Amino acid sequence: MLNPLEDFLIQCNSGSINGKYKLFWAMDTVKKDSRLDKKLKKRNLSDKFIVTIPANKQLRQPSYGAKGVIFVQEKNLEWFISWGFKVDNYCVLDIHLDKIPKKTKEISLDIENKFYAHYKTNNIIGYVEGSKFPDSFYVFCAHYDHLGAIGDKYYFPGANDNASGTSMVMDLAKHFSKKENQPKYSIAFMLFSGEEAGLHGSFYYNDNPYFPLSNIKLVINLDMVGSGSDGITLVNSTEVPWVYKRFQKINIEKDYLKSIHKRGASANSDHFPFTEKDVPAIFIYTKGSECANYHNIYDKHENMPFTEYEDLFKLLLDFVR
Repeated sequence: MLNPLEDFLIQCNSGSINGKYKLFWAMDTVKKDSRLDKKLKKRNLSDKFIVTIPANKQLRQPSYGAKGVIFVQEKNLEWFISWGFKVDNYCVLDIHLDKIPKKTKEISLDIENKFYAHYKTNNIIGYVEGSKFPDSFYVFCAHYDHLGAIGDKYYFPGANDNASGTSMVMDLAKHFSKKENQPKYSIAFMLFSGEEAGLHGSFYYNDNPYFPLSNIKLVINLDMVGSGSDGITLVNSTEVPWVYKRFQKINIEKDYLKSIHKRGASANSDHFPFTEKDVPAIFIYTKGSECANYHNIYDKHENMPFTEYEDLFKLLLDFVR
């Protein structure tokens, strides 16, 4: 018996399945070995699972008439719910290398997967009015969703991704909500849902803003800020160079972080829907090997060092003052 999430994962685009199935081992790269491709095409795989290596990504989609595919993984198993917008009559499994010996000829499965097309969730928004420029906003945001659970017992904690960013936004809100810390500019605090499934919460907000998007001076999106030994990266800062320059100036003066890295535009977190509406926005994440777990069950609080959490907090305070 294998342990879900640790020994194996069912990718969320997999259909429900119940039964015993034979295995067809194909541990070479399909694209590079035309002989393997021809061999798979000739086989009747309708009652079989193809066992293969992660490089054969194209097999994540229904292939060769097989019942499904098993990817043999050497590293910690990772899950991505953004793959689950279409559930196929095809099962995709990731199994750790140590848990599926090459002599294995058959696999027993009992999987039930239900897709909720209209699942309801919420964004959480608050703001502090500025003392001097009440109609001009800085926005701190983060996504508070993660990957969820498989069944009733097994879940992904999501400590770094993104309880860390969520807590940073809440700490900033707590600070600026005190009368003695009232900012000059208004500051909005936004926690989005549905990021992992495709930035749904932030896209929804941009189509249904609480106040005019033109009133936003800058969006600072915080996603995975639990490390920091190698500084931080400012995604999209090449598009708003004044932001990068200002962060650099403050950091040089105060010596908060080891370094601040510049990075270009990317559609990889909740800053992106704002940029699509021509709102200045960046995405900050901390850098460092001390917080390496990503989209797996080991991204939990006890593995979180929070190396530069406090210094990043101070840097953000100085930036919006």
